[in-house]
Amino acid sequence: MENILHLGKFSNEQVGGIETVVDSLLEGLSLDFNLFNLVANNCFKNKIKEQTGYVEYSTALAGMFARTPLCPSMPYQIKKLYQRYQFSIVHLHLPNPMAHLASEVLPASVKRIISWHSDVIRQKKLLRIYQPFVNHLLKKASALIVSTPYLAEHSIQIKIARERNIIHTIPYGIDFDYFLTNKNQEKIDQIKHQYSHRFLVFALGRHVYYKGFCYLIEAMKQLPKNIILLLGGEGSLTQKLRQQVKISQLEHQVYFLGEIAKQDLPAYYHACDLFCLPSIDQSEAFGIAQLEAMACAKPVICCDVTQAASNVNLDAVTGFVVSPRCPIALANAISKLYQNPLMRSFLGRSAYHYATKNFTTHKMFTKVKNLYREIHHFN
Repeated sequence: MENILHLGKFSNEQVGGIETVVDSLLEGLSLDFNLFNLVANNCFKNKIKEQTGYVEYSTALAGMFARTPLCPSMPYQIKKLYQRYQFSIVHLHLPNPMAHLASEVLPASVKRIISWHSDVIRQKKLLRIYQPFVNHLLKKASALIVSTPYLAEHSIQIKIARERNIIHTIPYGIDFDYFLTNKNQEKIDQIKHQYSHRFLVFALGRHVYYKGFCYLIEAMKQLPKNIILLLGGEGSLTQKLRQQVKISQLEHQVYFLGEIAKQDLPAYYHACDLFCLPSIDQSEAFGIAQLEAMACAKPVICCDVTQAASNVNLDAVTGFVVSPRCPIALANAISKLYQNPLMRSFLGRSAYHYATKNFTTHKMFTKVKNLYREIHHFN
């Protein structure tokens, strides 16, 4: 079998949407290829770990700059891994300047495949420096994968790939069996009991600016006290969000869950009445958490950020799509679902059927596997 190296951002132990996708992809392709993943870790030493179906190498993290891991030893590790395994393909998960630049130590004979997970939106100064390097890589890449038609058709940052006609739109997929109710019933009942069987709005993600959680908290001020928000995740804005809750006197309506263990996530999705993704710009290019909620037959409320996350959630079909940065719009959508259990149930079932038809891991695995074989004529 051919050896393929993936260059991710962080280990799947640091659960985020992209880490979840990369881990799932590596597991799913492991029967057809020998797969290796090189990422950053929070330790101060390099590590090797056997994951399900692949080997993960992690390189010591020296610090972070503009949400980019800085790993001085990464180029050396890539070179050492290539000498040992002679990779035929390197699959880069971008934007990630560190992994991108480190990959330059690989010879030109190694085919480059890029997964472009989102555009760089806020770090304008960094983008001016980074874009020429992106352009250089796009000129020699064999293929570029995006998760939505919007990125494929409109992203200026991958314009060269569009001109070269090397873009492949492959939506993310999830393992729906992982979210079956019967695996989590005891935990589901525990969560509902803990919050006195009140109406639960669940939101999840890193506490960073583009997730828009401050607007969702603001929306809670306009809703009945029987509606509560469970906010999972942590990040640079956690303390600021906690302060917002305190100032707004919402301590009995907004609960911070911290990082949720991967095995507990299905229970929270099943226990909630709806899921909300209030992201405010195109940094949220897909929103994998929406699929996880749909797998549990929950309606989704998201914001219309130029067809980014709303590519997944269809307005009035699988939930509601509202204006970004608008607490009133979020509150109105939550209130509508709170007041109408039949609508909530219908949208939840519709979300499940739509997601299982369009966003399975099987579809994602098959398309990526065929792409690998097309590029290298694997048999």
